[in-house]
Amino acid sequence: MPNLISNFVVLAGVVLIWTASAATEVQPISLSSGVHNNDGSEPRLAYAAVIAATNSLTRVRVHFGNYQLGTRSYARLQSVQDGQEQRLNTAAMKNWSSTSAMFNGSAVRVELYVGSGDSGVFINADSVIGDCASCVANDPA
Repeated sequence: MPNLISNFVVLAGVVLIWTASAATEVQPISLSSGVHNNDGSEPRLAYAAVIAATNSLTRVRVHFGNYQLGTRSYARLQSVQDGQEQRLNTAAMKNWSSTSAMFNGSAVRVELYVGSGDSGVFINADSVIGDCASCVANDPA
């Protein structure tokens, strides 16, 4: 029987939980929003796509290889399964180490909103990191 060890980390009031027996998988992807500008007075949706992982991933997070979000722009990520969402602006992207929160399900909608006056805005995602229910955990016990 696998050794089940649970770990808890509290960061800024957020509790992150994982088990040592859960298998984690990194899947390469290629998502590029292209470069966008906004000369208007309101933020505008410039790009939208759905990232769908394979291999029965039950929870996923998105890693951004590079990005330029300017001062008013942000990426909005939303779980297709339950609608939970996260907004990442430049500061939040740095705080999250260029990754999103962990989302339930295997698919995440990614939107890029370009803020008023921002130019050269883009996001490029290069991988999905997730918990895999059908993968074999690397358990040395």
